[in-house]
Amino acid sequence: MVSRTRSVSSRSKSARSGSATSTTPRVGTTYGVHGEVLSKPPQGPKHTSHRAPKKTRKHKHLVLKWVLGIFAALIAAGIGLFAYMYITTEIPQPEKFALAEKTTVYYNDGTTPIGSYAEQNREIISCADLPDYVGNAIVASEDRSFYTNKGIDPIGIARAFYNNLTTSELFAQLVQIANETYSPAVENFRSTYNIKMNQAHFDALTSFVFNCGVGTLSSDYGFRRALLNAVDVSGFSGSATGTVNVDDVDLGAAPVYSSASTASQQVTTLDIGATVTVTSVSSTRTSTKQEVWYQVTTSGGQVGWMPAGYIQLSGSWTRDLAWADSTVLANNFLQWNKAGGVQPGLVYRRLAECNIFFFGDYEKAMKANGYWGINYYGFNFPDECAQYDRRQ
Repeated sequence: MVSRTRSVSSRSKSARSGSATSTTPRVGTTYGVHGEVLSKPPQGPKHTSHRAPKKTRKHKHLVLKWVLGIFAALIAAGIGLFAYMYITTEIPQPEKFALAEKTTVYYNDGTTPIGSYAEQNREIISCADLPDYVGNAIVASEDRSFYTNKGIDPIGIARAFYNNLTTSELFAQLVQIANETYSPAVENFRSTYNIKMNQAHFDALTSFVFNCGVGTLSSDYGFRRALLNAVDVSGFSGSATGTVNVDDVDLGAAPVYSSASTASQQVTTLDIGATVTVTSVSSTRTSTKQEVWYQVTTSGGQVGWMPAGYIQLSGSWTRDLAWADSTVLANNFLQWNKAGGVQPGLVYRRLAECNIFFFGDYEKAMKANGYWGINYYGFNFPDECAQYDRRQ
């Protein structure tokens, strides 16, 4: 056994030295007498690389390129569609879009209206005929810095973003409530009595009924009668009979003045139900004053002037809130100031509604603008809240 082992060893040496192509014995391998391999050592697990095959990586890159390409194509298509719509969309002019008007039927004298019929109660007028405060009201509500900014107001944009971010949900709920309950009440009042009113009138009345209740427009209150007394007297001539149906809350009667001014001397007072003959009309309808006065002769023969809001004219007249008399109507609005006593907040809210109603002045109806609580237009306050009459 020893000699065999030696011969194997010597044979292995001669094999290594005699031939360049001989195989070097492996450690742990057992060879036979003739050099044959009898057994090999056990082999460990083969090393496996953790790298992904190149083909799989290329496939992922291809998918990513397709996704990015489709996304870029969608963006380009959106931009192209917007540009196309912007170029091809025609914005209709108001005079081409709103064409329907009401039809008014007159008696055979050609001036006294029988009634009006329309699907939409619209009367088309020229923009030149609109008072300045209408345009100012629109600018004030849309962009207060319209006349001073260069087309874009960064502060206004930031303010709108903040307001929308913090109060949008509450505002949406208020708008929904107003649209479902209070605006329809105002519209019903307008259509029932065929009253002409502008957006400022409508907004002010909506705010009023939102605070005081929709029943105020269906109940026989003084401010409601003063609203219905507002008629277009631009073509007044001759004389007309009138009935006093609104009084001054502080006097308990309707005053008659020596001239068309509350600063003039009082001639007499008339109780509700008294009749007068109206012989002349004086109106002041400017951006700072909205007054309509009737020259009257009482049943006792006294002659004087009365604010039109006190008197209901007999005959057929077109009700138009542009002819509402602020002397009487504002005073009646301002009487709605109590909640367990006179409340300053309610006085100032009524004052803000008067600013909008008579002058379309939304700016002076906003707390943030510094006019809150200031009687800028000199409305006649009732005695009960005269202590809050602050004038600039």
